[in-house]
Amino acid sequence: MKNQNEVQEIKVPTTIKHLTQFYLDKYDMDFEIVSVEDKMMYDGQEVKSDYFSLINTKTMEKINAVKGGYTISQNRDVMEMVLMGIRGFDDTLEVSRFSNLNGGRKTFIQLQIQGETFVPRPDGTHDVVTRYITILDSNDGSSSLSIGVGDKTASCANQFFYFYKAGELKFRHSASITDKIKAIPHLLKLAMAESFKMGELYKEFETCKVSRVEAQNALVTKLLGHNRLSDDIKGKALSNMEQLYFELDDQMNDKGDNLWGLHSGVTKWTTYSKQAPKRDNGRVESQLSGTNYRVNQDSLKFCINYMDTMTDLS
Repeated sequence: MKNQNEVQEIKVPTTIKHLTQFYLDKYDMDFEIVSVEDKMMYDGQEVKSDYFSLINTKTMEKINAVKGGYTISQNRDVMEMVLMGIRGFDDTLEVSRFSNLNGGRKTFIQLQIQGETFVPRPDGTHDVVTRYITILDSNDGSSSLSIGVGDKTASCANQFFYFYKAGELKFRHSASITDKIKAIPHLLKLAMAESFKMGELYKEFETCKVSRVEAQNALVTKLLGHNRLSDDIKGKALSNMEQLYFELDDQMNDKGDNLWGLHSGVTKWTTYSKQAPKRDNGRVESQLSGTNYRVNQDSLKFCINYMDTMTDLS
């Protein structure tokens, strides 16, 4: 009889195959997307179709219809290639999240990068920013498989994602998708470098001081098309605008009157307050590929352009 105080040995998967299954089970992602030829009947006879239905084997839901040239990238295949890529970084990268969006129409894998970025704060402390690499895949054929970076600020838990337009970091579901997935280890190295650059950019944002009212009005106009100086803003548009101003003030009070505080106000708005789909993972879905993602990119571009203008004037 075993001693009750004896600690049961936990078997940790060591091979890529077993680790892949471990994460599929852990995050309830062990399902596939299958392609079924659409069939039509006309005048009592079967007519061939150029389209195929994509079926989620977990829910048995039809998630889209695609032409015959579409090649499916399965959860298992993508995770396996990601784990192969991680091996080249020792303990620098680890899987921190694996989930689906909108009933499995999209899936994403989040890899946490060990070691934080520290952005100075007015009180002499630092904002601690945890960095991630994110792999976003479309199971329904609506978008490309993409690799980008993301981060979360500890003081407010704001989240930000950025995907690159460069062809080598984004590719379509063509017949070559299988070969492209095999390139993921190399793409992870590129994303690591880009993540470091983003952390350095945040530090530059902190050093770029702004006039609070002027900068807020300009950014709000960029994002909404109007600001507090505009006439006849009522109802939901007014409420939405005032919530954005509230988050901007909150973050600038915390981080200072600088571009880091300004941009953080927007990411707090999209993380917590701005409208997003109400389904499971709806908010992160919007931050990864929806309206809130585009808003965050507009904020980033605004801050970069503002900083460049100030540099040119100095």
